[in-house]
Amino acid sequence: MKAQVVIVGLGGQGVLFASKVLAHTALALDEEVIGSETHGMSQRGGPVAAHLKVGPYHSPLVRQGCADLVLALDAVEAVRYLPFARPGGLCFVNAPAGSWGMDTSLKPFLDALGIGVFQVDADRIALECGSPAAANAVLLGFATAHPASPFPAEAVAATLARISPAQFRELNMRAFELGQGAFAQVRATLE
Repeated sequence: MKAQVVIVGLGGQGVLFASKVLAHTALALDEEVIGSETHGMSQRGGPVAAHLKVGPYHSPLVRQGCADLVLALDAVEAVRYLPFARPGGLCFVNAPAGSWGMDTSLKPFLDALGIGVFQVDADRIALECGSPAAANAVLLGFATAHPASPFPAEAVAATLARISPAQFRELNMRAFELGQGAFAQVRATLE
């Protein structure tokens, strides 16, 4: 496996945990992993970004135009980090249905580069599970359900179950499964 991933959001949304899940998944698959995190004002709800590279890389930062996956737990951060997606890359955004009014000037750019953008209301689904803190697990399930995801969903689920704190394990697994189900619904509308 070779993958470059950028995970973004705001402090408290679980960006770093999501990065840890993907890193541990790659390690469990005997892959090389390097990463970097930018915390900024994360304790005050400020932006957080995690860069993750799986494969024989020497530098942890993902350059603009090189990310295979961009996972965004915040819609504003999604727009800021879209330039990191490579041509043909994928972006998964946590935003309520119809609320993420992507600037229409971006659509031709994304279409020309073949960047797929998929939206899920991970916050709503996490609340249905019992905690808004599970939005990161929802987004992981949603993203890994895509057939082009470099991370096998089963391996990510196993890692999530293994590294989730005991008191959150059931919640995270339910959120992950609902995220996968949400992608199945999106996929059905595309076919």
